[in-house]
Amino acid sequence: MPHAGILVSLALLAMAMRAPHAVWGDTWFNLVLGREIAAGGLVVRNTLTEQGFGVPCVDQQWLAHATYYAIATHFGLEGVVVVASIATAGAFVAAVGFALTGGATPGRTLALGVVALGVIMSQTVARAQTLAVSFLIAFPVVLARDARSPSRRTWWLVPCAVVWANLHGSVLLAPAMGWLLLVGRAVDAKRRREPIARRVLVRDALLTASFAAAVFASPYGARLPAYYQSTVTNPAFRAYISEWQPPSPTEAPGALLLCAIVFSVVVASVRVMPTFESSLAVLLAIATLNGERYATPLALVAAALLPRWADSALGTHFRVESDRVLQIVSRALLPVSVIAFAGIPFIAAHAVHSQFSADFTDRVAMAADGHGHILADEAHADRLLWFHPELKGRVSHDARVETLGVDFLRALARAYDSPDAPASRTLRDSYGVVVVDRKLHRRLFESMSRDPGWAPLAADGYASAFVARAADEPAR
Repeated sequence: MPHAGILVSLALLAMAMRAPHAVWGDTWFNLVLGREIAAGGLVVRNTLTEQGFGVPCVDQQWLAHATYYAIATHFGLEGVVVVASIATAGAFVAAVGFALTGGATPGRTLALGVVALGVIMSQTVARAQTLAVSFLIAFPVVLARDARSPSRRTWWLVPCAVVWANLHGSVLLAPAMGWLLLVGRAVDAKRRREPIARRVLVRDALLTASFAAAVFASPYGARLPAYYQSTVTNPAFRAYISEWQPPSPTEAPGALLLCAIVFSVVVASVRVMPTFESSLAVLLAIATLNGERYATPLALVAAALLPRWADSALGTHFRVESDRVLQIVSRALLPVSVIAFAGIPFIAAHAVHSQFSADFTDRVAMAADGHGHILADEAHADRLLWFHPELKGRVSHDARVETLGVDFLRALARAYDSPDAPASRTLRDSYGVVVVDRKLHRRLFESMSRDPGWAPLAADGYASAFVARAADEPAR
């Protein structure tokens, strides 16, 4: 089937294309926390950053952190990128495989798969969610099958949820999906005017309760409710973290396009589409419109569940049937994609060496010895700590926004958006070294570059560092 071959090839090529950008702020954070776990056990207090130093914290993703650190220890950063690439590509291939085995036409599967892959690719980095991505497709697929015909094998999702609960906070989707299964089965039975066995509803309720219990099956179990309240419902996340904000037409057009496709297919097929599948797709689309972080779960669900119902909605219109051209494309793409995917370790190693210069972090650490603490943005704070653990407690903050005070968050956001404001200058002048990502925080970088009170210290592929000038040091 050439359509499947093309999708597999595109998935492999996409991972190779993303490999140079797979190591990012979250990657360094995972590695630093993994090292902390290896050295002293579970992290219970923040001992890494100046802001929130000593504050109790919950490392809900501890298993992901420990896993990445073990991989990096044995196989280097390129090994981390390879594992992340395999996990992401594998989840996508599983999604389109489910669509094809479920009876969807290859053409519609190809079309929706390409859109979904574009969305997934834009969010592909080596981070905790990447290790949980297999669960983001396994749960919808298994529960969709169970919605049609209850199976004892569905209970295997419970231990999977336990593992998921220690990898990433997206495990909160597990009980939500269990509840959709319960409600959807009852709604579908009513639509068909068929009786539903009470024991089946009781079983679905127990399954949902088991998913909910699994969410707290963690060494941090009793502290997780407060942790999720400080993250999921924290207005600061939506205010200051781009991934928690709605997708924009310029930054995430693929996510918006996919949402439009989901709404269109569900509306057109709502009478025949199982309630579990339609409600899950719609809820994920709504969640994505409110926060871009839900785009990957939505893309996987769309690739797996929507092609069949797109067939129902479109009938014989806009069909992409197998032909000679697709066969040629499939045969040509496969060897190229396999070679490209096999080259990921070399691509990643070159990217890390060229974009994340060791000289950069060395010079920043050396400057900090004479100039005090470092105001480092969330993309590079843990990178400094990874290469220079002696900077513990001297870097301003990291990705754990829940450990930061509201006043500091506001001051930081103001420094990024209005760097020339007096309050913004006061914040950065309280540090001896400032590290800023030139793309993420372009305004701050430009302001620092023209500020006579700061001297350029170092720069690499992403970041620039500045050091405070002495009072009698002339500007160059």
